[in-house]
Amino acid sequence: MPYWYSGMPAWQRLAGRNVGAWIDPIALRIVGRFQIPISVLSSQVDGSAAAREAIAERLPINRAERRAWQVVAARHWQAREAFKAGDADFEDLFFGATDSSPQERDRVWTRWQQEARKVTQSHSGLAYFARYAEPLIPWNITPHHAMPEAAWDGRLPLPQAPTLTRSQVIQRESHREYWLRWPAQGASETPAPIAHVYEPYADRPLHTLIFCHGIGMEQELWGVGREPLMPLLAQGFRLVFPDAPHHSRRRVPGKIVAQSLTMEAPGGILRSLPAQAAELATLCLALREAGLVSRLALGGVSLGALTSQYALGWMRRFAPAALPDAALFVTTAESLLDATFSGALVRAMGITAALQRNDWSREALLPWRHLCDPPAEPPLPPEQIHLVLGQQDQVLPFASGLALAERWQIPEQNRSILPLGHFSVYISLLANPQPLLTLASTMLANP
Repeated sequence: MPYWYSGMPAWQRLAGRNVGAWIDPIALRIVGRFQIPISVLSSQVDGSAAAREAIAERLPINRAERRAWQVVAARHWQAREAFKAGDADFEDLFFGATDSSPQERDRVWTRWQQEARKVTQSHSGLAYFARYAEPLIPWNITPHHAMPEAAWDGRLPLPQAPTLTRSQVIQRESHREYWLRWPAQGASETPAPIAHVYEPYADRPLHTLIFCHGIGMEQELWGVGREPLMPLLAQGFRLVFPDAPHHSRRRVPGKIVAQSLTMEAPGGILRSLPAQAAELATLCLALREAGLVSRLALGGVSLGALTSQYALGWMRRFAPAALPDAALFVTTAESLLDATFSGALVRAMGITAALQRNDWSREALLPWRHLCDPPAEPPLPPEQIHLVLGQQDQVLPFASGLALAERWQIPEQNRSILPLGHFSVYISLLANPQPLLTLASTMLANP
């Protein structure tokens, strides 16, 4: 039994083997109902009782609920402050100038994960108040009539000689872990890009997969044991998991997770995707120029798949030297408009209704498609592109993902079509890594 599988807790292996489309309506209801309200409440919680009371004044809650709000908000604030302290220790140890012992690195990283989990657990207390959070949601939708003309082509300059800053390393029995930072693109309000890296012990250029996460699904929230892509590590691949803007360490105080993609649609999306494409292009260039990669793949899951699809087209137009050799998209769609106006999750989160209140429709967004959709022609040879789709996906509709496969003429052997939904597809890779092994065999066959 390979180490990536035997190291998983039994319940994770069981989940991978027994996951079915039944999980998707449950996940959709939970994420659609709670993600934005809890993120909004979390972003506005302050350390003082007076500030928490000011929030309570804006919520339609009774006196008993106000007392409960003070308690759960204070606990959430304390968890966040403990995490900030743990994150500061992480920065000092892993990116500071002073060397440290392997035991100290492991201790500090373990503490970071523990404090991050406590913050996540403290969200459960905020969940009760999610039903009341509507007055606090900071919708900032530009009305259709006020939107500037779609003249910008998405071009952004890249650093002339991008450099990578590598953290200190955690040595595991079968692999090593570290983090990479690289220059941010332009005047970004979010902290500099950062990626968590896993690689086998080898002093040579490695096949490398850069994999982008979905909304609120940063890789570090999953942990090593649950990470469905770890089978590629056993195949000799380096795995690079970048944090998207407004996620994890790249959160901005006072703003919610993925604020530009939710509260500020469509303008925020049209600004964010080219900026993320430039970040990914910079990372690809830096890895290549450092001599770290033999062949390079880019991909993602859900929004991460849409982002990496767009990024490939962006690189083909503006930074061809950065273009990877292969791609892997897990639960994706032909157009971001399909997710916006046909996807169940965007509707459940209230984003579609907010757009419609500001006179946006699918037809009204068509002039801006070049800033959010993948190119009409495949950005890589079709035999180097791999798709994993769920027939019951209602978040990024299956028909849309299949249309992309047909338009790009992706070979049948590179399409993994599963009888699952949006959330269950990715979980199923825990026990069925065949789509990943197909990618590996393609890359290994083309040294």
